[in-house]
Amino acid sequence: MGRHGATNFDKPKKKLMGSEVLTHYDDKLPIMVSADASPIEIGAVLAHEMPDSSEKTIEYSSKTLNETLNETQRNYSQLEREALALIKATEHFHQYLAGRKFKLITDHKPLLGIFNQKSKRSQTLSLKLERYKRTLSAYEYELIHRPEKKHGNVDMLSRFPLPEEATEDEEVANVLMLEGITRNPISAEEIRQETEKDKTLKQIKTYMKKGWPKKTSRIVKNFWVKRNELTIQEGCIVRGDRIVVPKTFRREILKYLHLNHSGIVATKAYARSYAWWPGIDEDIEALINNCDRCQDNRNNPPRAPVKNWEIPENPWTRIHIDFAGPFQGQSFLIVADATSKWIEVSSYITVSKKVIEELRRIFATFGTPEMLVSDNGTPFKSAEMAEFAKRNGIEQIFVAPYHPAANGLAEKAVQTTTKKFQDIDRKKLGRKTEQISFEAAYNAIDNYGINSSGNNENQKSHSI
Repeated sequence: MGRHGATNFDKPKKKLMGSEVLTHYDDKLPIMVSADASPIEIGAVLAHEMPDSSEKTIEYSSKTLNETLNETQRNYSQLEREALALIKATEHFHQYLAGRKFKLITDHKPLLGIFNQKSKRSQTLSLKLERYKRTLSAYEYELIHRPEKKHGNVDMLSRFPLPEEATEDEEVANVLMLEGITRNPISAEEIRQETEKDKTLKQIKTYMKKGWPKKTSRIVKNFWVKRNELTIQEGCIVRGDRIVVPKTFRREILKYLHLNHSGIVATKAYARSYAWWPGIDEDIEALINNCDRCQDNRNNPPRAPVKNWEIPENPWTRIHIDFAGPFQGQSFLIVADATSKWIEVSSYITVSKKVIEELRRIFATFGTPEMLVSDNGTPFKSAEMAEFAKRNGIEQIFVAPYHPAANGLAEKAVQTTTKKFQDIDRKKLGRKTEQISFEAAYNAIDNYGINSSGNNENQKSHSI
């Protein structure tokens, strides 16, 4: 630089350090701190907000990121660098900020959701960001976003720093599983190597360092929604305190998580402490659902709720039939009306022809129903019974096998009949007399407001 150039450079330099730009600290004026970060430097400005709403600088700060800590700071994501700028700014100007309220200004909008003290929304953060958040909690500040175009003063300081390095104690950040898994089959170094080979994770690391694009693919979007929780540790991507596992190790990690054959919920809870990748919950579910040992020992699924039958408006529209017995050497055919709860009991009925004869007798008295509900017993599913129902226009309905509750009305009638027969003294009453006495006593009850007289009003004329 020539003599004339040096003179031209010194003039603006002196103005920046003069009273036109700088001002003395005044504890009666509002104070603000602006911070910004670039890939290699961080900058900060301490300023007063003057009565005319203008800003006057009190002090500048500019530091380069340390190159000696295994390039740790240079490998920070953009989010972490911007957060580090806030931390270093508050630490540098601590003597001005401690014990008073101030405005903390950044051009990185995602930080508002993390460090905003008024925000009640909780989210999973990396250990580094959690540590930064606890550090800032010692101050009373209002975090404000300022667009990059209006953030030029501090932006310049983050691009043309002083030689002073921004050192940081990284020992706390090392309290991660990465340093403690050397005894496990998969080491941190192996995960780092596979992360570099994984195209998706390699691209994610680039986005974390240089910034995320506005439009992303479906795969990248799974990481984009978690971008505030991601950090790079020892060359590996970490979400909070969980390692992001490359594709090549995911199947093996699933085996370790399911080593004790825990259930889906327990395995997911275990995974939340150690590992993550997009779709890990679905992968855990698929693994356990296809595990023979887990399927053999799993509990039976809950029984499906029994759907109640609708009660027909007219008697003898739908009837339910079933067998009772053998009881005292006899079998009985039970016929129950769904509306009036009327019961007909016939003895010595075991084959299709006898069932059809008895139903023909009953239908001749009460009329032909529209629906006939039964289980899947052989007499009810025979060809003769199907032909009988078809000729008389009756719809046959069969309940699910091994699910007698679906034919609950007939089952209840069977229980009632069997219990009443047990109470009758067979030595005093004849067999037919017992049956007639029971039917007369039971059907005399006005069930659901419908007595026996109502049954004859809805008889239908069919070929019996």
